[in-house]
Amino acid sequence: MRDTWSAIVSNQTIRSLTVRSLPPNITTTWCKPEWAIFIQIWGSWNSAGFPTIAMAGYRDFLSRHLKLLFLDHAANLLSLDFVCTEYGDDSLVFGTKFAFGSANMPRLRSLRLENCFLDAALIDFLQSHASTLETISLINFIAITETQQSLTWAALFDGIASGKPDALRKLIVRTKKVPIEELDPFNDLFDENGLETVRAIKQKLTEDEAYPLFYYTLDEKYGFVGVEGRTFLDNYTLGEDMAAYNRLMGIVSANKISI
Repeated sequence: MRDTWSAIVSNQTIRSLTVRSLPPNITTTWCKPEWAIFIQIWGSWNSAGFPTIAMAGYRDFLSRHLKLLFLDHAANLLSLDFVCTEYGDDSLVFGTKFAFGSANMPRLRSLRLENCFLDAALIDFLQSHASTLETISLINFIAITETQQSLTWAALFDGIASGKPDALRKLIVRTKKVPIEELDPFNDLFDENGLETVRAIKQKLTEDEAYPLFYYTLDEKYGFVGVEGRTFLDNYTLGEDMAAYNRLMGIVSANKISI
């Protein structure tokens, strides 16, 4: 891989680069000055298929080395697509957390992230780029509950809004819908109140297939992420996530009008 990356860096005619199934393993080319220069010229990245494996060194690669060797050099980046690999059936998603520095990618206009955990570093990053980000796409995101890193979806949406995102013209939040029945495999959630909530959700999805659902998980240890039914239903009933989402979408709509 060292020779391959060296050849890429020395090729002055490359105009598009899509990285698929990139192993979380550092190559010596990334540590050279030529690599930093190569990264600085890019205005758009499409990095797809990072193997999200809960193994030693993987989380360190995403939280530290990815920033140090890629993002710290991306001063001219305008668009970033970052897609972590999805595994398992419809109720299982491999997720990961990684840290964007608030000083990274100061000119970024479009950010698309897929199959990742919600975390505080992301909120800080979105707040610090409120004056430049025009499009934010969060696909198959999931929040973690009952850990020290717990954050609600409402915290994400309100965090973005508090940064005064005057440039934001498009917000896409899309999750792969998990069949309601799979949220309660042991049939211990769907009491009378639970069934009423489930009926309401199904009615919303019947009326609008794009109706957003905000999922939560209990497990970040092994990487496999299953939707935690009780937390999902409780937060759906509480309504704070949807209320915060609607407030932020109101800002987005107002920004479109002000163009």
